[in-house]
Amino acid sequence: MLWRTHLISGLTVGCLVSSMEPYAIITAGVASLLPDLDHPNSYIGSKIPIMPTLLKVTFGHRGVFHSALASLIVFLAAIPLWSFDLALAAGAGYLTHVLTDLFTVSGIPFLWPIKKRFSLSLLKTGGLLERYIVFPTISICLLFLLANSISETWFSFI
Repeated sequence: MLWRTHLISGLTVGCLVSSMEPYAIITAGVASLLPDLDHPNSYIGSKIPIMPTLLKVTFGHRGVFHSALASLIVFLAAIPLWSFDLALAAGAGYLTHVLTDLFTVSGIPFLWPIKKRFSLSLLKTGGLLERYIVFPTISICLLFLLANSISETWFSFI
């Protein structure tokens, strides 16, 4: 999936797990980009020097960082650093990236360290289906959630 699809998916999941708390929504969105730190040409990887190249050489792209275990580690590592709600948002955002890549032809090693790759093979990263169906649909869901939250907040003042 493209970085923007991961980001919009992470923000949407952040809305769902956080009771619409802005910091949690943003945390989920940022966390949804983290699995691609293992690729120097990814959106987030291109912003950080050296580390993505080292991670790609050491672990490969779509390896350990694209697993359920990595999602759990992000969640557990965030608990002592942040509130439980922010840790949950980080874990959910990260897991959202992993699960959305499950829909691609390339697949992911979801049960890493078991090396078997899982794929639903429904779309190609950056393909027409992602660009013109998946991304707009998730964007509409996010806008609906945000609009619903804003209207509930606004009407609570009346």
